[in-house]
Amino acid sequence: MVLAVHALGDLALVIFDPEVSDDWGLFIFAWPMSRVSLIALWVGISRFRSYVRFPVAVVATAWTWYVMFKPLGNAGVDAEESAGFAAMFATQVLIVLVAISAGRLLWRWRRLRRGSQSEDRLIPQYSLRFLLLWTTLLSIMLGAGRIVFAQLGWTPDVVGWEYFYYYPMLGVHNAVFALLVFASLVGRTWLLGRILLDLGLIFAVGYFESDVFSFAFDEAMDSRAMCLFLAGFQAAYLYATLLPLRFCGCFGGGKMYGPDPGE
Repeated sequence: MVLAVHALGDLALVIFDPEVSDDWGLFIFAWPMSRVSLIALWVGISRFRSYVRFPVAVVATAWTWYVMFKPLGNAGVDAEESAGFAAMFATQVLIVLVAISAGRLLWRWRRLRRGSQSEDRLIPQYSLRFLLLWTTLLSIMLGAGRIVFAQLGWTPDVVGWEYFYYYPMLGVHNAVFALLVFASLVGRTWLLGRILLDLGLIFAVGYFESDVFSFAFDEAMDSRAMCLFLAGFQAAYLYATLLPLRFCGCFGGGKMYGPDPGE
């Protein structure tokens, strides 16, 4: 059901070519932002082999960028802004992955200290097949990326755009929202209390988000209402997707940090 809703939303944004307007233009931003957070969480906690989940995450993130850019492109978005959206998604995914990986490593280290995990599991061993697969996949992705970048007009000059770094900063905030939601679902006790605390923190981050942007760029970038909408939408989207999984037994008792079969 979740996948069906996601697919219908994508089709609505891509096929029907909606006109970007003040009435629902924020939805075009909020939906893909939330989707990328979900992709980042999946690739961080999934038990699939890493040479499977990372390429899938790259393709899924690129598709999500297209879902966002398709209606915006009709409104005349230039190369600098489209590259900024891509940088936002890349920043968002990397922060979530690094945070979850650090948490997983800390959890294993604590188990090692208690003697409940062997030392050889703390540092994964890589086979020759794994290295060959990864080098091949990296070559394919780098080559495909170079072709796509050239077609989209993403030259080194796009980084010099005045507001380019606005988008990675937005990606940082999106990653914070995703990690707060995920942290509130991990564990077995005080679920409701942790969710309420998480919603309060998300509201606080969203409330002061416009102040952070105004301080960084010396001018008002977004209204407080817009920032609160984006924060609230992402929280609602992630909880609507992840809470059913939590009630089915996921994220409880550290299960997500179990032995990693897919290094």
